[in-house]
Amino acid sequence: MASRVPQTDLPLRDNGATWFRLGLARVAGLDVPADLIVAQAYFTLADRRGSMEGRLYRRGLDGRMSLADRAEAERLAREWGDSDQSPPVR
Repeated sequence: MASRVPQTDLPLRDNGATWFRLGLARVAGLDVPADLIVAQAYFTLADRRGSMEGRLYRRGLDGRMSLADRAEAERLAREWGDSDQSPPVR
């Protein structure tokens, strides 16, 4: 399967602001292909790490996504949130 997630050296694990910035890049397609599912996963992880912006953007995307897409974003957020490393390339 092709990668949706860019490799990064940023310290992601507990940094809500970093997850939020990655989500913004995916919504806007800044240096990476736009992908609302991945953006939603990043915003979910930002929210879980205390980013109010992440929470607001996550809620904002909810209305633009199907239930299946939101479920996929949640699955990715769980997968990446349980990892001690940067998100895997998918």
